[in-house]
Amino acid sequence: CHQLNQLHLSSCTALSANTFSALANCPLEKLVVVEDSFDDDGPHWMTAEDTLMDLTRFDRLTSLSITNPTHKFARRLLTTTTAITSTATIDNDGDTPPWPHLARFFLNNCPDIDDECMVAFLKTHQHIDDLALYGCNLTDTTLNAIASYLPGLTSLDIYYNPGISAKGIRRVVLNCPLLTYMNLEDCSMTSIELPDMFDDD
Repeated sequence: CHQLNQLHLSSCTALSANTFSALANCPLEKLVVVEDSFDDDGPHWMTAEDTLMDLTRFDRLTSLSITNPTHKFARRLLTTTTAITSTATIDNDGDTPPWPHLARFFLNNCPDIDDECMVAFLKTHQHIDDLALYGCNLTDTTLNAIASYLPGLTSLDIYYNPGISAKGIRRVVLNCPLLTYMNLEDCSMTSIELPDMFDDD
């Protein structure tokens, strides 16, 4: 499967921890992971450190989507990726940081994702232009990071993040001139708080 460039995994509980290692030579550009089980035990492969390290080695990845992960998988993956990137930068040893071409990033139902890990991730992945963060635990701190580090952002979907405010949204709009789409559903904001972003009618 040396030509495999897209992979969609949905409720694949029987995967082994070395699954992604076996795909290391594939030019993977798009990866979708959907875990439908909300059991804390979850699939074994999501608990393995080898899985995290293997995922960071797909250096052609442009699109990554993670839905309903268990074992704080998304947080551990982002933290691992950020740490490797920071180490490569400090050492300046010529190693390519994880996912240097990542342009689309989607998280769904990841309450363990907070400002701390998201800000660090955005700081090291500034080529993202399509960002969706559903059901995370984010505040204006993350919005400020988006405004600072993602000037090329065209689409932002932050459904169900009630910790953000109209002030943070305005900063994103002002600092991301290419932005053409934004979803603020269930973010505890109304058109009254953002009158300048809605038509008079």
